[in-house]
Amino acid sequence: MTTVLERRRAFWPDTTTRAEAARLYADGMELREVLARFPNEVVKVSEGKPRGAARRAIYARWALLQERVGEPDTDPDDRVAVERLIRDEGHEVAQCRTGSALTRYKADFPEMNRFPPLAWYAEQAPASWPR
Repeated sequence: MTTVLERRRAFWPDTTTRAEAARLYADGMELREVLARFPNEVVKVSEGKPRGAARRAIYARWALLQERVGEPDTDPDDRVAVERLIRDEGHEVAQCRTGSALTRYKADFPEMNRFPPLAWYAEQAPASWPR
């Protein structure tokens, strides 16, 4: 298992609730609804620092995406396959399917350099999460 994969799964440590939440999210449930159903599952502290609502929602989304995608099945060094994944499924799914942040592809895919919309993520978080 790669470090990236371990880190994504560690954002939502409980494997049972992560799998259930990922299924709901993949079936079309909004992120805010999933997080409201499982408000205590996403880590509150990472790298020794308390995390706010937006960051925790980002962590949750990555954990759910990785859970839905499963184990990496594409070599991050296979440029043709990775570029096809990015075009067909989006860079986030490509990152999950490779188990890599794919930083070497950012120059060719500017959308990978966009900072996440923190306000949107903060809106997805349950009211109980500190802002």
